[in-house]
Amino acid sequence: KEAGLFSEAQIPFSERTKLVAGLRFAHVDASANDVDVIAGGGGGNMSANDLYEKYYGIEAEDQTENNVSGLTRLEHKLTHDLTVFSTLSRAVRTADATERWIASKGSTDWVGNPDIDPEKHHQIDLGLMYHSVAFDLKGSAYYDKVDDFIQFDTARAQRGVLIYNTASSVYTNIDATIAGVEGEANVRLNDYWRVNLAAAYTYGQNESDDI
Repeated sequence: KEAGLFSEAQIPFSERTKLVAGLRFAHVDASANDVDVIAGGGGGNMSANDLYEKYYGIEAEDQTENNVSGLTRLEHKLTHDLTVFSTLSRAVRTADATERWIASKGSTDWVGNPDIDPEKHHQIDLGLMYHSVAFDLKGSAYYDKVDDFIQFDTARAQRGVLIYNTASSVYTNIDATIAGVEGEANVRLNDYWRVNLAAAYTYGQNESDDI
């Protein structure tokens, strides 16, 4: 279960410059049922807790998180059509049900991590937007420092994983850096037709393993 509050405000500094600020609080309660029930089928006589114990050395417990996210965005109109902007943000993403609870036993194992931490993104964006009657353009570059990135990985006896079995899939937290550039164009050909073009390049670095 997740419940949250969000607020946003716009502060005009001048006719051409404004600041947008937002804050979000989310309370998360995560729990799973039947974690001690033995799974049937071809997976052997193992429960979800047996798999968690095998791969992470833990059993499922109820988890509670209080996550705070926020952003500040400064926009300035250089001309009537051209706007530049810069955004500083912190975004927290809690693990989904698969990342936390899945426990699939078969020829290969796919095991969620009940003790996984939420991702914390700390990002800066710089960009521009151009608007005219004929077309719109938007481009930006960003740098994102991520604490506890939730990585879907093979079991390699890495931090927090007890098993070396690269045929099986697990979830771990790592520190990471993500950076990239994005561009988008929207061309209005007439009242009925338009063309949208988009391109992006993303770079990612696993800082915990230096890969």
